Order: sequence, then C-alpha cells, then structure tokens
Amino acid sequence: MAAPATPALRAFVRDTLGCTCQEVVFDAVARTDLVVDGQAPGTHLVIGDRLLIYLVEREVPPAAIGVLAAAGSADRDRHGNENERVVACPESPYATSTHALSITPRSAEKR
Repeated sequence: MAAPATPALRAFVRDTLGCTCQEVVFDAVARTDLVVDGQAPGTHLVIGDRLLIYLVEREVPPAAIGVLAAAGSADRDRHGNENERVVACPESPYATSTHALSITPRSAEKR
C-alpha cells in the first residue's frame, strides 16, 4: 500500500541520493521487503511509480551488489520505473553516509 513520503525519506532521496524528482512523486511511496534470489537483504521502495530504490545492508558482499543491480534493472523495466538506485546502508535506511550505486536511467539507455 502506498503512503506519502516522510520528511526523512524525502531528504534521503533528494539530499543523499541527489534525485531531482518532481515533488508530486513523493505523494505515493510503496515499501515492501526486498527479496532477491530467495533472500531478503533489505527494503524495496517505489516512489511515485518512477523511482525504484533497493536498500541493502552494508555487509552485503561486493559480488552481491551486481546481482542486486541486475535484479533492480529487471524490476525497473518490468514495472516501467524511470530510475533505479541500489543503496548500501549502514544502520538506518535514511543515513546520510549512505553509498549509492546509481543505475543508468532507462530513458538514457534507449538513446
């Protein structure tokens, strides 16, 4: 079920990830468990049906980031999201020290 973004999530998306989504996308945020290869390493967020975010624990092995990025790209394309972020996060899903891997926007891939 979608709900409006909290101020913390909005700040995380704008300030930490550097996303410039229109304000209206923050009216609907869907949050579920992230399940990839039968494991639940974090949280799956869809913001305004445009931005897909995979939040994962920092302890995820580097090789798993590639698996998550590929799964996220497929998820993004399947659901028509415009952008995807795979985010390794230390303790809080909205930590400012987060390291993000920004996956190429689908619109840029079509050029």
